[in-house]
Amino acid sequence: DAAPRGLAYDSATDNLHVAGATGELVTLKARGGDIERSLNIDSDLRDVVVKGDHLLVSRFRSAELLELDASGKILARTAPRPAVGDGIIRDPMGGSPATSSPTTAWRLQTMPDSQVVMLHQRAFDGTVNVTPGMTPGGPMPGGPGGYGSGPCKGSSIVTPGLTLFSGSTVGNGGMLSMMAMAVDLAISPDGKELSVVS
Repeated sequence: DAAPRGLAYDSATDNLHVAGATGELVTLKARGGDIERSLNIDSDLRDVVVKGDHLLVSRFRSAELLELDASGKILARTAPRPAVGDGIIRDPMGGSPATSSPTTAWRLQTMPDSQVVMLHQRAFDGTVNVTPGMTPGGPMPGGPGGYGSGPCKGSSIVTPGLTLFSGSTVGNGGMLSMMAMAVDLAISPDGKELSVVS
């Protein structure tokens, strides 16, 4: 692949799996580098993780997760659930409860319990018209806004999120409302702590 993005090692087969922006998933031997197979899966691949004899592959701009069987056939497609308005997700123009949809899968990593976690972005589903230098509550220090307003930055047009998956089954998720543009994460060996880079 001309634009590799994600890499996973399978100790059971001594294979490396490389996912690329062009949609190729290349499998090669870790020792020697001989190519075992090259598949065109889908456009805009980001990360790949090994789960038994299956592979989980994320797509960058859609935050979609693909589950592939041992032959490379796509078994399932899924994505984090939309976040429905509550006390945290507010319309940045009016403060009323809002929804946000998953976009941009920054990282996909394996947890020690064999689940995988996706660090992704959520985008506000409404329309935002912000006058430069203003927010719905008045002037915003430092210039035009969009990423957040209010003392807790809870009313933003984009918010980072974390979603757990068991295979391609969507599990629990959460939002990181005090951050903008979280792009990477690390997991402690016991799985009890996550560090997120924003």
